[in-house]
Amino acid sequence: MKIILSVVLLWMTSLSVHAEIRQELGVDQRVDYAALAKLGPWDDRNYQLTQEDLAILPENDHYVRNVPAFFKVKARQANPHITEFYPRELYHAFLIHYGGLLVDGVWYKEGLGKYYHPYTLDGKPDDPRKGAVVNPTGEVVLQTGGNEVTVEFNPYNNMQAVAGANANGGQEMYYTTDGGATWFASQVNPSSCCDPTVDWSTLDVSPQRVYQADLGSCGFGGCNIRSSYSEDGGQTWVPMIMVDGDQSNDKEFIHVDRSPTSPHKDNVYITYHKGNVMRFARSTDYGTTWSTPINVGVDRGIGSDITTDSAGNIYYFYPGLDSDNNNQAELNMLKSTDGGASFQAPVVVSPIRGRFDFPIPAMESREAFIYASADIDTNNDHLYVAITDETSDSVGYGTGSANNNHAEIRVFKSTDGGANWTELPKPHPTSDKLTVDRFHPWIKVGENGVVHIGFYDTRHSNARSGVDFYYNVSTDGGASWLAQGAQRYSTQTSSNVNNGQEWGDYNGLSVVLDKMAMTWTDNRASSVDAMVGYGNNANAEPTFNVSATPPQLAVCAGDTGNLSSLSVTEVLGYTGTVTLSVDSAPAYVNNTSFSVNAQVPPFSSDFTFDVDNSGSTGAGTITLLASGNDGVNVTDKNLDLTVNYSAASATGSNLLSPVNGATNVSKKPTFTWDSDANAVDYLIEISTDSSFTTVNISETLTGTSYTPSVDLQTSTDYYWRVTAQSPCGNAVSAVNNFQTEIAPGDCPIGMQQTDIYHFDFNNDLIFMDGFDGAVVPPPAWTIETAVGLANWSLEPVGDGGSMAYQADDIANINDSSLVSPLLSLPTGMGPLTLRFWNTQTIEDRSGGCYDSAILEVSVNGGAFTQVPDTDIINNNYDGPVSGSYNNPLPGGTLAWCGDPMAATVFNVDVDNYAGSDIKLGFRITSDSSAGRPEGWVVDNVRITGCTAP
Repeated sequence: MKIILSVVLLWMTSLSVHAEIRQELGVDQRVDYAALAKLGPWDDRNYQLTQEDLAILPENDHYVRNVPAFFKVKARQANPHITEFYPRELYHAFLIHYGGLLVDGVWYKEGLGKYYHPYTLDGKPDDPRKGAVVNPTGEVVLQTGGNEVTVEFNPYNNMQAVAGANANGGQEMYYTTDGGATWFASQVNPSSCCDPTVDWSTLDVSPQRVYQADLGSCGFGGCNIRSSYSEDGGQTWVPMIMVDGDQSNDKEFIHVDRSPTSPHKDNVYITYHKGNVMRFARSTDYGTTWSTPINVGVDRGIGSDITTDSAGNIYYFYPGLDSDNNNQAELNMLKSTDGGASFQAPVVVSPIRGRFDFPIPAMESREAFIYASADIDTNNDHLYVAITDETSDSVGYGTGSANNNHAEIRVFKSTDGGANWTELPKPHPTSDKLTVDRFHPWIKVGENGVVHIGFYDTRHSNARSGVDFYYNVSTDGGASWLAQGAQRYSTQTSSNVNNGQEWGDYNGLSVVLDKMAMTWTDNRASSVDAMVGYGNNANAEPTFNVSATPPQLAVCAGDTGNLSSLSVTEVLGYTGTVTLSVDSAPAYVNNTSFSVNAQVPPFSSDFTFDVDNSGSTGAGTITLLASGNDGVNVTDKNLDLTVNYSAASATGSNLLSPVNGATNVSKKPTFTWDSDANAVDYLIEISTDSSFTTVNISETLTGTSYTPSVDLQTSTDYYWRVTAQSPCGNAVSAVNNFQTEIAPGDCPIGMQQTDIYHFDFNNDLIFMDGFDGAVVPPPAWTIETAVGLANWSLEPVGDGGSMAYQADDIANINDSSLVSPLLSLPTGMGPLTLRFWNTQTIEDRSGGCYDSAILEVSVNGGAFTQVPDTDIINNNYDGPVSGSYNNPLPGGTLAWCGDPMAATVFNVDVDNYAGSDIKLGFRITSDSSAGRPEGWVVDNVRITGCTAP
């Protein structure tokens, strides 16, 4: 990172970089810098590696395409648990943190690097086209520049579907309401990387939820695992919820248990790996919170998937290495019979010839990825899992060259709960395996037991270098596939992708009744598009659906005529007669009846029932049976109605914590209250006024505790109450009040924050309050340069694209400060706080800074001195400045060097300067080599105090 060198020839990161590597430029002459090109493409920043740095790499460290040696060192320093295999998303992390290769002082950005390090700072580029119909057969571009696309239809309404893709700005989510013909973008997940995964809840969750997960806030050696959910079919999403936040994770997939007979129905499960240690987390409250993740399995692995059976058993698949058998590569299965609380010893589905990934001509850079795609036949609990593997003609073990390796799809089946496995016939020809590769499958089993599979196929490309997306189907449980062979699903062949991401790591396939959609990365227009192909499922069978409105009823002992309206609808012209009955019900339910019955759908029927006084307060389930008979087959479907039964009116709850009058309460307290014997649920309300005219938080819960998902305001009076709710009659508790903790810079309770000075650089105005309320004419900000260029200037790069001061992080020795006008700070308005908006892209180093930014202050005309770290309320200095390369600041000086740091408001305690005249200095310094064009951006500089309202 600290070097300028001469380069002979450069290609982008997707290819090899051939550079003249000059040994004399390295900081440690014990290191053979030319040899570092064997570990990854050359990058100038390799010259900063010392022998001690490189000691962290294993002796057999292998070449990682697109990722230079210095970043591999950073990854292992940040995550010592990394073993032989680096995270699949290491390339994404490199682009997020460094943008791309740095060669001869030229920064070659690509992919995510262009968005996390834009050439200009006026925001991300305009959204490219979405929903553009490429072909009338039903191919739709979700996003140009996207890949690794996933899709899932709503299993109860196949006009709805949600998709996600790796887009250039992160993970982008999409939704459709017309069966896939048109798509809309809902959001790019904030601070996201990639690996979208989606699944849906049952209708028992009201409103129904659709879930997604992503990799976010990636560090050097991995990312955070996060999830979210939507209650409007993917149009809007709640803020991302942390599952595992140590920035060392990769390759997550999400699954919902939707079996009506499962004791764990609507549990949400996530699988992923941390340094090739397989991990698992679950949510038992519909994705609102997550369990502490656990390690599962004994073999190291990657590329996992999960499915569940009718009893709620979990089947967790992953390719791994058997540490007890010379690291033999195997496809493993773990089983849990207690909803994910624990897992049994692994079952080996099959040995595999590949070893996590291997190069082929179509995936010569990122390499074909060996991952598991699993599903279950809900009619008989037969399990299916598909993988990519090397053919028997390949070198094997991931060691051969792209031209000498060949890829195929392997599918396995178990009919006994995963105890034993059989390999099924290939879903593609095998006679052409030396000239055609098939890889990256996705498997899905339809409601009628038909097995669907999609995958990449190179048969129409030149020398196995490009792909089409192909599809096959089995109607006999995988014993055979289409007689005519796998069918081409994409309508045009995609040429080879020449970037580091290539085709990504996986595709998507979803089938619900008569609708089918497949997703893949498409390069027919040489633009690398996230593509969805949609159409009719030719193997769907006529059937019917039944639903209830409402699906939950609250009843009081003795209530009669309780009603839920049933709707029975046909699918694909179902002509059978559907008969409704009660399959099971609590003992207190009686006098059940259906207003209409034994009809050919569509029809509606009012289901009514009475309840007596023999029950106990709590939730019960009425299971209805809809039995259809078309003269050939009998189709049975169950529908559950939840009955919240109460024996009498609620009497009210006592509030326990926070206690009435409590002070210094945390921003996210846990509220508790005692139970009411007759309450079916509780409504908690939290407000900043005692009359609850404005309610800040309102949540209905079945338990007796609640922790807000968002922080309460600090230094604020709050009031709260709980309503014990019963269908027999509610009871409202007394009202308790409390005060939240006072954060540094807060005004005392009863006072309000007031701007004493506020610089908005759009107009460069200064406002001054607290004296006579008048607007003071704007004194000028000045730029003072000690060394080099006066590189501060007003640019449209501030908060929301407004004007702000921006200084480049120059690739030469430089020392320049943005200095405020003289500011007279009042007394009696404390605490006084400096607040400013800023972004940083300043060259960092491991544990500190090469280039640097600091805040300085001059008091009553004195010399400028650095504001100490102890006065910085949030976002303290990042670390010490390097003593090498002639940075104008003394080595060891604490400084900021976000590389990059997203827009953040910093708060600094300046109360010690009350009654003084001060000047502020925003100082940026650079050393003798590489810099960052974005540098430091400062906007909305304010000094606030406190006044009476």
